[in-house]
Amino acid sequence: MSAPLLQVRGLRIGLPGREDCIVDGLDLFVAAGESVGLVGASGAGKSLIARALVGLLPSGASVRAGSVCWRGQVLAGAADLQRVRGRGIAYVFQDAASSLHPLRRVGAQLRECLRVHAPQLDRRQMSERIDTALAEVGLDGARRWLDAWPHELSGGQRQRVMLALTLLPEPALLIADEPTSALDPVLARRVCDLLADAARRRNMGLLLISHDLPRVAEYCRRVYQLRDGRASLRIDDDAPHPAAAVLPSQTTSFGKDACIEARGLSLSHAARWRWPWQAAPAHTLDRVSIALAPGQRLGVVGSSGSGKSTLARGLLGLMPARAGQVRWFDQALERLDRATLRRWRRRVQLVFQDPFRSLDPMQRVDHMLLEALDYADPPLPRSERLPAMRAALVDVGLDHGALGRYPGQFSGGQRQRLAIARALATQPQVLICDEATSALDHETQDQILALLDQLARERQLALLFISHDLGAVARLCDSMLVLDAGRVVETGVPAKLLVHPESDALRALVDALPRAPARIQA
Repeated sequence: MSAPLLQVRGLRIGLPGREDCIVDGLDLFVAAGESVGLVGASGAGKSLIARALVGLLPSGASVRAGSVCWRGQVLAGAADLQRVRGRGIAYVFQDAASSLHPLRRVGAQLRECLRVHAPQLDRRQMSERIDTALAEVGLDGARRWLDAWPHELSGGQRQRVMLALTLLPEPALLIADEPTSALDPVLARRVCDLLADAARRRNMGLLLISHDLPRVAEYCRRVYQLRDGRASLRIDDDAPHPAAAVLPSQTTSFGKDACIEARGLSLSHAARWRWPWQAAPAHTLDRVSIALAPGQRLGVVGSSGSGKSTLARGLLGLMPARAGQVRWFDQALERLDRATLRRWRRRVQLVFQDPFRSLDPMQRVDHMLLEALDYADPPLPRSERLPAMRAALVDVGLDHGALGRYPGQFSGGQRQRLAIARALATQPQVLICDEATSALDHETQDQILALLDQLARERQLALLFISHDLGAVARLCDSMLVLDAGRVVETGVPAKLLVHPESDALRALVDALPRAPARIQA
């Protein structure tokens, strides 16, 4: 094996207010052309390690001991780190939505990257490299994407733009921090295939960080597992295929009256592109009909861009219907007056896909939960609000100490648990989860799924669970529908559909599930 590009010795990372180190004595190395995995549960310190390697630790966190060497030279200060970032070490952040500038078009951000890291290129060479990078990550028709704003792209499309952005300077090492956590299995495999292919073709080192051990084990010969602040090369060789977790769903009893339903619902986005000849609206949902009764748990699956999140926005009345109707508690949504709609909104809550954007970074957790409790029905007396906030945190697996902290002080999985706690604070009757467990490690995901299952049973909570995680849908939901290009292409009981998928869309998702190899070389 060639000499390491990156070598880490005895790395110890601490957080303010803690004497112990969250990362305690990490040793790892990555060679040119090699793919190395780093896995661990939510909050284990994976992202802190990645940020420490490029000198981007959050405020308060610090490297207390150890060294980071790049091509045999110790990176001793900010100047050294700035020199290697971009052309030497590129970083794909976990959250593409917050990594892209919301007020700049995609093309402007790609060109800026090349102006900084490849200033010798002229305009024609710059355009050619950008077109090639976009095509390489599966975004054909470069002009279309260059004129797009980040918010106009789906989660998978934003992630692919981020990959193109990081590959443009042709780095020697790519650190990918949870690059597939919010993607459906088909896109996750495509992104990992792209990363592995780029590492081989360019002789580029790859450090793949994830909580998904089977996925990482498919692509990496060496996998470091983080546990209790330390990393080891021991892994579970008998990791089962995710489909093995699919168990027959139990039937949930529920009343006859639907608390939320869509009848022949069709939704359209406004034209995404600014050219006059592209002004026709994009039809993203086409004649979808669903009904959700108290206690029912309906799973909605589909690939990126199939219309899952659009369906959630339509059911919440956040997008006007092009055709069809949305009804809450047997009342047409468009016929409700503003006061009634405001009163009923507390009964229908949404857990967003992206906790990095759905939580106010400047708002402490206690203030966030207090704000939600202001809309509880019936209102809570002041004396009961603190116990209610503590109970909400305990329900999602967080301790009382979280009340005085800010969202930026939590890991991605912990932030999603905060988002779920906030949604449940108003005691809703309908909970819509838009990829609410996608970014969580398997242990935390199991806890959240168990919590949602318990709530649905005890409170007769109607649950619309949108996900690309087929195993999670099968464990939690009693029924499932498959969306493809805005249409419902398959419905039924999850355990049966996943064993015998009929539609091409569902078959592609099942086939893309990760399988861990029998042996991994350490």
